[in-house]
Amino acid sequence: MLSRILDIPIYYRAPEDRSNRGTARWFPYNEIVGWIWLELRRNGVRAEYCFIRQRPSWVLARREFEPRGKLFQVDLRGLSNAQIFERLLTAFVEIQKHSHLNKFWLDLAVFNLTGPVIDWHALLQSGSTESVR
Repeated sequence: MLSRILDIPIYYRAPEDRSNRGTARWFPYNEIVGWIWLELRRNGVRAEYCFIRQRPSWVLARREFEPRGKLFQVDLRGLSNAQIFERLLTAFVEIQKHSHLNKFWLDLAVFNLTGPVIDWHALLQSGSTESVR
């Protein structure tokens, strides 16, 4: 079973920093420098990430990403769906503020829209019956 449930892009700059560029050349995915993905684990969710091998630049045509490992792992036993979402959102905010990724922008728009309506318990139960690490 593929245990990846959500991908979150990491941008070189926040949207307000990118707005001064001409719209003909700017496309938001051109400035992605990494990805965070959420994976199911037996009793929780783990966030892993990858980052570009080259120095961030808007002229890069082809980007090669290399895995960098675990960002955080959250134990979700005994929590409601709303508490699970809040705990994951708090973990992302902490990563944004206090990790080596603090100079980049994590695009949490999709997570903020879908996270509150995801049935986290059903995901964990379906993952526990499969071979999830």
